[in-house]
Amino acid sequence: MQQGWIKLHRQIMENEFYFSERFTRSQAWVDLLLLANHKPNTVFIRGNEVNTNIGELCFSELTLAKRWNWNRKTVDKFLGMLKNKEMLDIRKTRLTTIISIKKWNLYQGDGQQSIQQNGQQKDNRTDTNKNDKNVENDYSVYTDIFSYWNSKAIIQHKKLDDKIKSKIKALLKDYTPEEIKTSIENYSLILSNPQQFYFNYKWNLKDFFSRGFEKFIDLETAKNNYRNKQSYFDQLNQQTKNENQPWRKVNEQ
Repeated sequence: MQQGWIKLHRQIMENEFYFSERFTRSQAWVDLLLLANHKPNTVFIRGNEVNTNIGELCFSELTLAKRWNWNRKTVDKFLGMLKNKEMLDIRKTRLTTIISIKKWNLYQGDGQQSIQQNGQQKDNRTDTNKNDKNVENDYSVYTDIFSYWNSKAIIQHKKLDDKIKSKIKALLKDYTPEEIKTSIENYSLILSNPQQFYFNYKWNLKDFFSRGFEKFIDLETAKNNYRNKQSYFDQLNQQTKNENQPWRKVNEQ
């Protein structure tokens, strides 16, 4: 059995190789350790407060599937296997999935954890999680959101400036990074479908956060607000027409 431990900074997730290919099961497990809270945290999902403790993370199976380049069924099976091995606990709610890492201090320590190996004198280790910053101060979160916006090619920015960082930081007080990216995704979807939706105004990122973010955080609401009425009625008429057509029995020759 291997003894001892290493310090692994969360900035490793910024490395170009981290998301370069489909995750293995061991990579996914380490990713869960990196994503888990190092202190209690509160997030808001669709306006609902969700509290998480040390060693917990609040990620849906769909989000993890996208992150690991898996399908949702594989994520569900993997998390179930870890639960059966008593490596984690899972609490599913109508809003999200809360994952609790068991024996959290075994992997991260509490800053004063003592480890005794092979009968030798106890070695007081320094906390492996030196990063006492919350998500609002994690620079990788800002760059991830900034890159995600640019990937949608709405109005691309060359630099993540202080004004944009300030807007992101303000949103992170009430929303998770995934929720912020979801709103960007929904905005992009509406813009890219002019036949279905009449909204076509293109904000830069700073103005989107100030004026458009809340309009697009829920996709169904945005669709209903910006749907082309004529297109909507045409779809309803076609649906009604199809429903009223009698079924035709086709005899096989």
